[in-house]
Amino acid sequence: MPLMSTILDSLTSGVIAIDCDQKIIAFNDAAARLLEIPREHMLGAKILTVIPTSGLVNVLSTGKAEVGGRQVIGQRTVLAYRSPIIHAGKMIGAVSIFQDITETEKVSRELDSTKTWSVPWKKCWRAPGNGWW
Repeated sequence: MPLMSTILDSLTSGVIAIDCDQKIIAFNDAAARLLEIPREHMLGAKILTVIPTSGLVNVLSTGKAEVGGRQVIGQRTVLAYRSPIIHAGKMIGAVSIFQDITETEKVSRELDSTKTWSVPWKKCWRAPGNGWW
């Protein structure tokens, strides 16, 4: 498993995997950074104890993948992809890979705000007889 751990830690996206008892069995460095939770507190812990809004439990109960779900965790917003872990035809857990989109959403809100603000000015700017056109 050391090679698999090294591979997971090489990713910039966070990875968390749980077993059927909802215990965390994998947690990479990016997940620790994004969630600001030390790795040693995660392995073996129940997922809902440390991430109360985790959607991995839903995947365990439905057996269905969840693609591109937006999730707020603390001060961050992540885009998460969750999937059941199937081994020998049996679901043995669930895994999530997630990317921090906090800054992307902030920029998007600023652009929306700017666009909303600029529409009335464009109308004023182009109004006949205002001398600006």
